[in-house]
Amino acid sequence: MFMTIKPPPFYYTELIDNKASMTKMTSLIAIVILALLITVSLTWNLFLVSDKTYSQVYSLADAALQKDMSYRKFVSSVGGVYINKERGIPPNMHLSHLKNKEITTPNGEHLSLVNSTYFMRLVYNNDEENQHSIQSHVSGKYPLNKKNTANEWEKKAFQQFQAGKKEYSVIQTSNGKSHFQLIRPRFAESKCLGCHNNHDYKIGDVMGGVSVSIDYDRFQQQATIHSTVLIFGHILFAVLGLLAIRIYFNNLSQKEISLKLSSNYDSLTKLPNREQFTSLLDKSIAESKQSGKHGAVILIDLDRFKNINDSLGHLVGDELIKQLAARMYKTIGRDGIIARLGGDEFVILLPELNKDFDIATTTAESYSRRLKTNMMEAFTVENNQLFVTLSMGIVLFPEQGESKSDILKYADSAMYLAKNKGRNTYQLFLPELKTQANKRHDIEVDLHRAITNQEFELYYQPQVDLNGQIVGAEALIRWFHPNQGLISPADFIPIAEETGQIVKIGHWVLETAIKQLKIWQSSKACAKNFTLSVNVSSQQFYRSNFIKTIIELIEKEQIDAHQLKLEITEGTVVEDFQATVKIMNVLKNYGIHFSLDDFGTGYSSLTYLQKLPLDQLKIDQSFVKHINKNKSNAAIVQTIVSMSKALDLEVIVEGVEEFAQLCELRAMGCQLIQGYMFYHPLTLEQFCDELKYNQFKANITKTY
Repeated sequence: MFMTIKPPPFYYTELIDNKASMTKMTSLIAIVILALLITVSLTWNLFLVSDKTYSQVYSLADAALQKDMSYRKFVSSVGGVYINKERGIPPNMHLSHLKNKEITTPNGEHLSLVNSTYFMRLVYNNDEENQHSIQSHVSGKYPLNKKNTANEWEKKAFQQFQAGKKEYSVIQTSNGKSHFQLIRPRFAESKCLGCHNNHDYKIGDVMGGVSVSIDYDRFQQQATIHSTVLIFGHILFAVLGLLAIRIYFNNLSQKEISLKLSSNYDSLTKLPNREQFTSLLDKSIAESKQSGKHGAVILIDLDRFKNINDSLGHLVGDELIKQLAARMYKTIGRDGIIARLGGDEFVILLPELNKDFDIATTTAESYSRRLKTNMMEAFTVENNQLFVTLSMGIVLFPEQGESKSDILKYADSAMYLAKNKGRNTYQLFLPELKTQANKRHDIEVDLHRAITNQEFELYYQPQVDLNGQIVGAEALIRWFHPNQGLISPADFIPIAEETGQIVKIGHWVLETAIKQLKIWQSSKACAKNFTLSVNVSSQQFYRSNFIKTIIELIEKEQIDAHQLKLEITEGTVVEDFQATVKIMNVLKNYGIHFSLDDFGTGYSSLTYLQKLPLDQLKIDQSFVKHINKNKSNAAIVQTIVSMSKALDLEVIVEGVEEFAQLCELRAMGCQLIQGYMFYHPLTLEQFCDELKYNQFKANITKTY
């Protein structure tokens, strides 16, 4: 059944899907950037670890080599050094041909002469602090000792030295172990030629080199540990980064969607709102002009929806609106776009129906009939079976309107014509409706400047007792347009309510009426039992600053608030009953009176009347018109009068125009009368004259 179907419109879900796709793409780009940054960072840090390891090993090798060269230079400069034989050091056999190779010191120590190479080998072999396994090696082109024979990498170093290079290093692996080796050249000196005189060396020639070897594996292990920490750290950073990207873009997506929805979509139905719809309509108009195909707009107003809201409350009304939107979507599907303009007003855009105007019109009518038919089934809301009908206005574009404002204006006129025909139908826009549409539009625009230009004026319709004495008046607004003359409230008040301008207009009425009441009170032009009634719209009544505004106006003018009466409708009461009672009670404490206007036309219950702090019931004129001919109307009025007396409420009847009506009402016990039989609405000057005459009559009556 329709009422159980609540899918969100496809363009709403597409918005979310599109936003999700955009977010996914953006987050993917962020992930790629993050991956590149992490890769670059890891590569650079691993390079730094490797470079630091190499630099550390090189520094050790350089220091060891400098130490080695210093020792060798010293030993060579003195021709050799004597080593204590008793320490278990084997003799240097290469010096056996020298005299004084072995000596005994005066204190009895036996010493053996060794050369620099032999000495350095002994140094490294007996160095207990040689934790890096540093080994020194002297190599030569023509070594006297076979142990000093150059290996392949040393021979390669000699070639580099011949080319002018000052050192040569290499990392070599043998037997599963890696060593860092650094070699620097040895140059022939004069003292070297004594032993190498048969090798044709000249002073300054490269004789060989001195190298050191360091265990590179130890340093590599530390570098591996450091690199592993870096890798895992970067992996952890990548994971946290991915998580942060996901959370950030998810939140960002939700915020963007929420912002998009709040600004372009109705929060209740998830349909496009007025702003979004007009934007879509603009695009559709341009596409229709380009393709030559006619599109259509169907403006929809729910018939008597306010009655449902007033009687069952806003929660039921909101749920009904949601079900209506779902049923409309089920009917239209993807052929059109449904939007909620606000309240109980919807609009459907049917783009590019057909190039033929008549076919496009027929298609739009077909959709309207389907909507009307599909609304015939009851809606179930909180165990209430509710029936809703639609009044629809259809406009074809660009044939009948080329701008969004004209199209909506003409659709609005067609829709109101459908209402005037009895509701629950559709109406095609007719050329003659343009005048009416333009008039409504002009009124809406001109209302904005009417207060500033002082185009409004208050009239006062007297309220009299059964003796014809004026006991009060109702302040009625009139608009004197500079070009159109007098505009009826019936023409501009509904438009003011639709556009929200009624609040500003209502404030002007209250302020003007209270100022005038102050004048009458100060001049004693009105009796103490006189009350001035002012109509208050529901929009104005429920504004958060309404109470403050009334009190400020009363205190500013210093009026006796007991002579001020606010008229509210039954619709206002049931819109939010609890809030209504609170507002009325606060203002009652200041002495303000309340009248329930148009009583009998709404849905007020006896329970409401018992709880409301009312002073007066105002019987609607529709019951008075044929009261002397229609028994039902007479019975209703008699019931209201009797009930009012039981509740200790004053009764006033409006719309009394004939003497027969007055007689009937007097017989029923009605107390106060308002109508053309006694007075039409009067200008301020006319009303003041009537007040003076009324006082004169009262004085005459007292005299006689």
